[in-house]
Amino acid sequence: MASGVSVDPGVMEAFNDMKLNKNTLYVLFKLSKDNKQIVVEESHKKPPNMDYSEKAVTDIWNKFVAVLPSDMCRYAVYDLGYTLSEGGRRDKLLFVTWCPDVGPVKDKMVYASSKDALKKVLIGISSEVQANDVGDLEFNIIKDRLSRKTCS
Repeated sequence: MASGVSVDPGVMEAFNDMKLNKNTLYVLFKLSKDNKQIVVEESHKKPPNMDYSEKAVTDIWNKFVAVLPSDMCRYAVYDLGYTLSEGGRRDKLLFVTWCPDVGPVKDKMVYASSKDALKKVLIGISSEVQANDVGDLEFNIIKDRLSRKTCS
């Protein structure tokens, strides 16, 4: 079901900067106040000399999860870099749909029906996660899903 919501050009600019320059850790998107456009809410740069150890990556991921509003929906793209148990490193652009169970029903419906409009312009996304509470965003669960390529 399409909602008629459009995507602000700033969304593409932020995403392309993230994808091409590799200096952005995540971009958070939201619906405008009139619910007519998806806009950039904030973007967060990667720390200089980013550490890809398990602990560092988990800590940074947990800081991202803490930024998500507890009672409002959001979309995000996260540049997830992590180390495999065999020692190799992976980088994935992860699309996150955050619709907390306690959020307003109308907002959840608009976000659900507008997601495809956003995904169409975000070319290069590796995986997608739908999260309804912080338990859905535990780092080890996300990493395991990415490793098996079964994110949903």
